[in-house]
Amino acid sequence: MFSSEWARASAIEDYNITADKNYCIPFGANLDEDPHVDWSAKCINDKINLLFLGVKWASKGGDIALDTYIYLKEKNIPVTLYVCGCKVPYYMKDPDVINIPFLNKNNPVEYRKLIEILNSTHFLLLPTKAECYGIVFCEASAFGIPSLTYATGGVPSAVYHHVNGILLQPNATHVEYADQILYYVNHPKEYLQLCKTARRKYEQQLNWRRWAQSFIEILEKYF
Repeated sequence: MFSSEWARASAIEDYNITADKNYCIPFGANLDEDPHVDWSAKCINDKINLLFLGVKWASKGGDIALDTYIYLKEKNIPVTLYVCGCKVPYYMKDPDVINIPFLNKNNPVEYRKLIEILNSTHFLLLPTKAECYGIVFCEASAFGIPSLTYATGGVPSAVYHHVNGILLQPNATHVEYADQILYYVNHPKEYLQLCKTARRKYEQQLNWRRWAQSFIEILEKYF
């Protein structure tokens, strides 16, 4: 049982495992409870909050995320970039780039801080260059946050284009990421709809209850 169709395809093609002997069940969000989403607060007309959430700056596409932020600032778009989970590798003298190197989910205070950031986030901006799946995309969906990322590896099993985010081609630049954000800034109703379908995707599929149900259904075929 694999979390992504990318990994499942590898098992079939690279290891000659027959298709009827392996399955894809997307993982769920690692959250203590289903978060409440205040849809009235999903306003994108004022200030845009972007979140880069990852441990590895380079492989997760930190440079592209930062360049996207800078490009939007140059367009006079009011935007804040939160970088959580790692350090920006160079000094940023910019009050709108907020770097929180580490948040421990097992620490109640730090977990609440993470929840606070997610509640105020408009887009998860994670231009990851290689990814087996990406539970962070499920967590974003739980908060009704669209994800902007590359269609690479196992990502398309966690992010569904125009459902809970936007998948860009692996050669897309920071300008193309920024253009996606600008589109939704100019189409707030479409943005709200994307947020709602992201949450619905979480409720229907990207949660551990659904994973367990699918797991049991598959086991019952054989035992």
